[in-house]
Amino acid sequence: MAQEGHYHLSAKIVSRGKGQAATASAAYRSGEKITDDQLGKTFDYTRKQSIYQAEILAPDNAPDWMKNRSQLWNAIEKKEKRWDAQLAREIELSIPKELTHRQKTELVRRFVQEEFVSRGMIADIAYHNFTGENSHNPHAHILLTMRKIKGDGFGDKCLEWNRKELLKQWRSAWANHNNRALQQAGLDMQVDHRSFKERGIEDRAPINESMSVAQMRKKAEKHPQKYQMPDKAKDNDELKKLNRELADLKRQLAKEEERQKREQQERKLQQITPEIKKSSPTTPELQSTRPTHEITEDQRELLKFWQEYRERERGNQPSKDKQERDWEPER
Repeated sequence: MAQEGHYHLSAKIVSRGKGQAATASAAYRSGEKITDDQLGKTFDYTRKQSIYQAEILAPDNAPDWMKNRSQLWNAIEKKEKRWDAQLAREIELSIPKELTHRQKTELVRRFVQEEFVSRGMIADIAYHNFTGENSHNPHAHILLTMRKIKGDGFGDKCLEWNRKELLKQWRSAWANHNNRALQQAGLDMQVDHRSFKERGIEDRAPINESMSVAQMRKKAEKHPQKYQMPDKAKDNDELKKLNRELADLKRQLAKEEERQKREQQERKLQQITPEIKKSSPTTPELQSTRPTHEITEDQRELLKFWQEYRERERGNQPSKDKQERDWEPER
């Protein structure tokens, strides 16, 4: 059984109504210095240490200036007039730590290109925690524009991008991209975007690990002879193991129930088959009615035919219209 990896994708709105600015958000996530022309304020996060890389992906019809971070988000701030305007959508997603740095960035790029840029959004991606003390938690922040590109600027907002069904699609797509990347890397791991409830797993949620516990865990994994694994980390590992075993047992139980149900259907059909043969003419095409598994549509039609045959033998002739309706092919 493949080991289950960590999965996370969340979405939220960057909004003036919450006291936020797109320029400040972009500067913080990319670790850059951006001046907001509307506020006359400079946001400088060039000393931020956790940024591995930042880049902008844009549709083919986007003008070159939109690939400049400062110009892009200043244009968004200028375009929005309301005090509570929604400025951008932020997607935060975790990346499998088992992949190489190149595999991580390629994974995110493919996902962003297929799910966001292809729909007309501009994506400002910042990769965090690829190295350093927090390398156990690599992730990416993606700031997305909410307006369609029109000529050399921005047009109306696209309400289609706000649908909840689309967010569900993004969650599923990110899991699929993860699993494909893990398989291509030769890793026996997979992730699942569904909740434990959706998967029918009654589990206990893992204990939240503080930063200090996470750092001690990392040291213990790297130097087991020198450092001891924290008790909270041990409990979490044991809990995750039990949850995986429980999920595996439930899958096996579901398969066994399905097998027993299929065998029960076969036994019932075996009891019906002798009666059909007894009342049927000797026709080679109708000799073998015993199925090897579930009843098919053809077999249901055959049973229906012989029921009508016995009715005709008893003098209960079905009407011609009924026969034509029953045997009319599907369109």
